Amino acid sequence: MNDKYVIFIFVFFIICALSVNSNYIINFIVLIMFLVINFYFVFKNIKNNKIKMFLLDLYKYRKDTKRLEHWIILDDKKRLHKKMVKKQYDGINIIIGTFGCSIFILLLLFFRLATIIPPIIGIFLLIILIIIGCIGYKNIICMFPFIRLLAIPIFSLGIVLFLHDSKIIENFVTLEVLFIIISSIFFGFACLRIPPYIIRSLHNKQFFINSAPNIFLIIMILSMNNIKKPDLDFTKDPNFSKFPNEVQNILSNQEFVNTIRDIIYQTQMTVVTSDITTYILIISVMIFIFSALLNIKMTYDNKKAAKLLFGVRRKSIEDQKFSYRDFQKISYYGGQYYEEQLFSIPGVYKFIYDIELNK
Repeated sequence: MNDKYVIFIFVFFIICALSVNSNYIINFIVLIMFLVINFYFVFKNIKNNKIKMFLLDLYKYRKDTKRLEHWIILDDKKRLHKKMVKKQYDGINIIIGTFGCSIFILLLLFFRLATIIPPIIGIFLLIILIIIGCIGYKNIICMFPFIRLLAIPIFSLGIVLFLHDSKIIENFVTLEVLFIIISSIFFGFACLRIPPYIIRSLHNKQFFINSAPNIFLIIMILSMNNIKKPDLDFTKDPNFSKFPNEVQNILSNQEFVNTIRDIIYQTQMTVVTSDITTYILIISVMIFIFSALLNIKMTYDNKKAAKLLFGVRRKSIEDQKFSYRDFQKISYYGGQYYEEQLFSIPGVYKFIYDIELNK
């Protein structure tokens, strides 16, 4: 039978089984079948050397990109390097997608069988899923840098909301501080792992990043215009007739009603304004931390490039010998400015041109 038909029938069977309410026998059968079919496809691909070739190619892409084999200095956009990086991450994403789907289905089945299988297995699988998610997140960062600006705060917010809903932490000030700390840790991790050329790209777009509080403020001001004064009519209250006449006269007075409406409206606006101020403060602090981490990483990369450039200049004076590998590292860590400094050394541009002409 064709593999596609086997997969289609099996997926259909899984959907049918998962729609049954906690039927342990069916869930257990599906679990066994799922494992058997997974082992079948793994064994078949190992036998055909497909997995081996795929992993070897993936290893080669990773090794080549790490060694800057495809980093063309005279190509301003570094197209070849980015193409090879994309191939590497496409391969990693295939692995993550395959194993991610398998683990997700396993989690569903294990949780269905939680009463007869130790819950520790489910926790173990959840940890694996989180690890795969982190790897996938790194790939997304490298392929789509700006997504991290949204992904990190959303992920941090999810953790904070979980802590609040589970009543582990209920104090809002503590939760806000925790949100900033968690986001800062993830921002720091992201900045350390992201390649220098992406760091430079993000640094050049800092104007748009720094404008986020102003954009948020404009959105909030526009949304505040939709806040209307509440409609008050005490006479419609079922208990209105039970009040003394004096009270009824006061509550029926339109001036009194308007005053109460204004007080309620002002209270609402005060609360909303206070919340907006808090949110803008949090966003500003996060952007400040992110910008600081971005600048620290960029300074570190520039120092590396400056150190290598100093070594190249010294070698060019002492023995007139050039190292193309050093030139690639200077371009990789320092970017356009350090490339221009490099080209100013006599003979360097021609040396690079002669090598890259044959690539």
